[in-house]
Amino acid sequence: MGAGESMSGYRFAVILSVLVISACSSLTVVPLDSQQNVLNSARIKIDGSDAGSGAVQIKAKEGSRIEADAGPEWIASSVLLGPDTPKRIEIRLRPNDLYLQTVSDANKVVNQWISLTVSPLRTNTWWTSAVSAISGSTFEIAIMDASSGFIRTAWRERAYEAATIRRRFVGSIVTQSPLVWRVRYEVEADRRDGRSWQPYDRAFADELQILQEIRARIE
Repeated sequence: MGAGESMSGYRFAVILSVLVISACSSLTVVPLDSQQNVLNSARIKIDGSDAGSGAVQIKAKEGSRIEADAGPEWIASSVLLGPDTPKRIEIRLRPNDLYLQTVSDANKVVNQWISLTVSPLRTNTWWTSAVSAISGSTFEIAIMDASSGFIRTAWRERAYEAATIRRRFVGSIVTQSPLVWRVRYEVEADRRDGRSWQPYDRAFADELQILQEIRARIE
């Protein structure tokens, strides 16, 4: 076989390889909830590019990642296409229990300092009332000092599938005259290994009520 024939064979092999790598297969992607119902609200993406919502027909190649995301109420899920991937891909999404068991921060009080002016009628009772409101809600007080109004509870932590969440209360006196005390309800979430805590913008409804109770007892 001559040099020309060898070169032609090489070119053919390269072209064939490119065709195989770039070839796309027609697939059906169906996002499902835990009851096997089609999640029509789920957005389907191929390697980050939008491909529609609900059950969709797509064209994708081996190695592509197909993702289904139905919003914060659900935990997004994805699959990586391989040589044995069937023509119909069912992606099951699980409810995001952390999101569903918390409420939106409508009043923007989570992770914010809230300053409360102590009523003159409650000068002698405000501290006990504040401590009682916090400790009576199963938050364990780690440090407190009546003279400075400083209080800090231990973190309350709970693990969910989507993330681990922790909460605590912190407070201190801002000024003595007028007597102003500030309190902060801190909520943080970690979606990895307990080393990447970030502020979380939702809260537990019963814990938000603690802030309302403190305000009612102090102002």
